[in-house]
Amino acid sequence: MEEQLARVEIKRSGKGYSAVLWTETEGDKEITNKTLEGLFRELTMDLEFAVGEHQREGRGVEFSAEEEFENLQYAQEWGDQS
Repeated sequence: MEEQLARVEIKRSGKGYSAVLWTETEGDKEITNKTLEGLFRELTMDLEFAVGEHQREGRGVEFSAEEEFENLQYAQEWGDQS
């Protein structure tokens, strides 16, 4: 059985890139970034979180310490670019 977990719409404007991300766990969220790479990095983190939350609800899966550390590193790098 297929189940939609997320939907992404990406747009380019004069100031950079934006995306509207819908996830089952968080609903709609708008993300903007000056670079496409930065936008993809944040989208990836949000999608990993959404899938992780979905898995936790269904099977009790948790992120490993290594995954949590990587997510914190991405968040810090993204924050430095904004």
